[in-house]
Amino acid sequence: MARKPKAGAGEPARPAPEARAKARKAEAKKAERAFEPSSYWTDTDKERIEGVLKAFRKTRNPLMAWLAFALILEVQRDRDPNSDTVKLPPELFSYFGRLTVVMAMMHFRCSDGDVTPDVALAKTLAAFGFVRKGWNAFDDARRLAQSIELLDIFDDIRASGASRRDAMTAVLEAAGVETERAIERRFAAIRKIYEDDKA
Repeated sequence: MARKPKAGAGEPARPAPEARAKARKAEAKKAERAFEPSSYWTDTDKERIEGVLKAFRKTRNPLMAWLAFALILEVQRDRDPNSDTVKLPPELFSYFGRLTVVMAMMHFRCSDGDVTPDVALAKTLAAFGFVRKGWNAFDDARRLAQSIELLDIFDDIRASGASRRDAMTAVLEAAGVETERAIERRFAAIRKIYEDDKA
């Protein structure tokens, strides 16, 4: 079995956070242009999957990658059950590819005695990205879903002809303890993710 080269001295330094963010943004734009949905996807399929992919591109919450993958598998099962291949957007392929590399590397390093099984497990789980200090992917996704629901309430009330103040009052009642400033921040974050849909 071929062994993965070990990480060590002499590797190039990691780019600064700003450079990584810029590179991710460029990668996301390239992925949007490059990916052609499967021919059997309906407009509703595309809308559902693209909505989750947008959330993954903008928030980098890995749960969104897995949800998008689940939706793609669901659509394939319903629309093309005899197919034995799955067409993935480039950003999902890249994310799952990185996880595969990390898991393989941890296996080799653990087998060589370079790291303990507990360390290998911790590093692998960290690569999945579900938990960081002070941050939880599921909590973040829950808050995202709540923000979308609140923005939908606000937009529906405004569309009915009500004033902005009445719409915000209804949203504050639905949100509970949130302040108007906090709601505005949540709306801004959602509009940034879905700027094409929530103008």
